[in-house]
Amino acid sequence: DKIKQAQLIYIQQLIREKDYFFEIGKIIEIDQQLSEIFKLLNYVIDEKIDWQLFEQQVMTGETMARIKNVDFKNHTVTVKFPDLIVDENIVKSKKEAKKSSSLSNTIILNYRQSIFKNANHFYQLSKSKNEKIEKIENNLDIILSKIKEKGIKKKLDTKPKRPIFWFEKYHFTITRDNLIVLGGKNAQQNDILAKNDFKFFFHADVHGGSGCTVNGEKISLFNSKNLND
Repeated sequence: DKIKQAQLIYIQQLIREKDYFFEIGKIIEIDQQLSEIFKLLNYVIDEKIDWQLFEQQVMTGETMARIKNVDFKNHTVTVKFPDLIVDENIVKSKKEAKKSSSLSNTIILNYRQSIFKNANHFYQLSKSKNEKIEKIENNLDIILSKIKEKGIKKKLDTKPKRPIFWFEKYHFTITRDNLIVLGGKNAQQNDILAKNDFKFFFHADVHGGSGCTVNGEKISLFNSKNLND
């Protein structure tokens, strides 16, 4: 339920961002002063005019006063939009702020492109948000199911395992009288078994054969059950 709730909150955030970018696109399309701003900046570029000197002469009007910053290297201008209502929840999204650089009532535009292309840029951002919303909504049950499966698998993986007994590294068996019979898997293990203090030690009369040890009393070792084992 917590995961589902988090996904629903994320969807609401995406909806706010989608509506925000779409609203910017509409505002750009109907803002008549933008054409004047773009025209002026392109004139400065084309005529190679010193902007710092020119700025003092043109920034007195209402339209030009909306220019907050100009980046001539990247052909962008930051324009103030006083009537743009900004959702505080969108501004708090640091990830989106880095991506769009325009989550406030100032918007960065490319003055070398047309008004339509600038508006279309934000329409595309809005569209991508909408596609992400649809994808999450259509796959929410699948996502939750996969997360649940991973949780179950992780829980199983963390289940305490049975401790490994010391004699399990050898060939071993336990007789019906609970006598441990050990056999070496290699020459090194044969040597270890031979040096340990076991009651009995056997070795096949064959090169490379396994050494075997048995721990127990002689009288119980050689009864019929243990011999059969």
